[in-house]
Amino acid sequence: MAEKRFNLIEEPWLPMESQGLLSLREIFTRPDAANPGGSPIQKIATFKLLQAICQAGATPKTEKDWETLSPEAIASSAIAYLERHKDEFWLYGDKPFLQMPQIAKGKVVAYGSVNPEIASGNTTVLLQSQIQGELSDAEKACLLLRLQGFATSGKKVDNSIVLTPHYEKTKGAPAGPALGYLGFLHTLVLGERLWQTLWLNLFTEERIGAMKVFADGVGTPPWEKMPEGEECATSQALCSSLMGRLVPLSRFCLFADDGLHMTEGIRHKGYKEGMADPSVSVNMEGKEPKALWVDPGKRPWRSLVSLLSFLQGARNDAFVCPQLRLALSRIRRLETAHIWSGGIRVSANAGEQYPSGTDDYVESLIDIASEDIGEIWFQRFSREMEKLEGLEKALYGAVSGYCAELSVEGSRKQKAAQATSIFWQRAESLSSELIDECGEDDPEKLKKLRVRFYAMARGAYDQACPHQTPRQMAVWIKHSVGSGKYLRDE
Repeated sequence: MAEKRFNLIEEPWLPMESQGLLSLREIFTRPDAANPGGSPIQKIATFKLLQAICQAGATPKTEKDWETLSPEAIASSAIAYLERHKDEFWLYGDKPFLQMPQIAKGKVVAYGSVNPEIASGNTTVLLQSQIQGELSDAEKACLLLRLQGFATSGKKVDNSIVLTPHYEKTKGAPAGPALGYLGFLHTLVLGERLWQTLWLNLFTEERIGAMKVFADGVGTPPWEKMPEGEECATSQALCSSLMGRLVPLSRFCLFADDGLHMTEGIRHKGYKEGMADPSVSVNMEGKEPKALWVDPGKRPWRSLVSLLSFLQGARNDAFVCPQLRLALSRIRRLETAHIWSGGIRVSANAGEQYPSGTDDYVESLIDIASEDIGEIWFQRFSREMEKLEGLEKALYGAVSGYCAELSVEGSRKQKAAQATSIFWQRAESLSSELIDECGEDDPEKLKKLRVRFYAMARGAYDQACPHQTPRQMAVWIKHSVGSGKYLRDE
């Protein structure tokens, strides 16, 4: 049998938006290279790998040093780094990329069992795409990369394998640090093209130190020095460095002929212990830290107030996303900030984690004029979102009251929730206008927008509450969504 050979620098394997698969060499030599493609978690995993390569190629010491760099210079440093480390990017061989040959005697799991898009076990198959077929080398490499941060918790691992003497493992493994319990919402600022994105998001040593969570600073990429065990010196260094968070090795893996050897890898601290991915928003100020989670029923634009709460000076309820804060501090160099948010929602039962019910991928791209981003814009937008949430509550109460008085069949809570869901779906079509108008000093335009939002709430109420008969009409009028509080000027 011919020896398997697949070099990640030379072979196309990473999905890029509208460009198909590109190799690492193409990514860092093509000025037109687009931002990462694929599912939201594939985009995040790809971005973090490319960021790690850029940080390894050239991490500036201070913000002034960063200002002397260009997107082209960062790409040039990255390709020079890859040239020096080409032998560390082979998918197969004696030192396979991000894999541990030491676990070769472990059990083999099917690829589909570790892929949330594939039906496995008792999961109902709804689409042909949910059936696991043969994976190409490119698909295997992407799966391996995604697993390191987004592995789901559970017993799919073979935890009979222990590489660090006296290290204790349970039957299952915790969720990957980029996933967490419910599915973290990750946020990035994107440039027009990939090189610009990586340039905007490149951490300096100064910024890394200011976060006060990475005692070992930038650190060494895991492909340069793979750990020997779960708690060896190398693993401990990865736990306390930026590199270890970008490519976290939460699973020790090794490809087999018919699947994947896999055991629990490095245990990284969670956000409640003061550690989180730089692209995750966490509020550390309360009695207990809080994180922003993916919510398929709440589009990310509705979380903008939380995501950008650090813009309003000193607040004790501010969520902080270091990656977002870093890029927005540099956004004046561009006309528009493209704020991308995404992730996957998951459920958990008896230690097993999986997408279930309404769980799904979520992603959105929000554009804000860079000159608008600041405290004044934030105050206006916060006020408008607060008023919209008040309008949502009024709609919920109106539908609930209508259903209760007419003894409508079914759950009135469910019908009220459906009405508010319809309202927010329609309101999203005006989200860009709202974001733009909050940057203008024109109260009349905001008043006109409120009228349109109110009409959407009334439309959702009318749809949920029939008003054909005289009795229906009387109750419909009695509980109708009032406009006074929402449209009133303050």
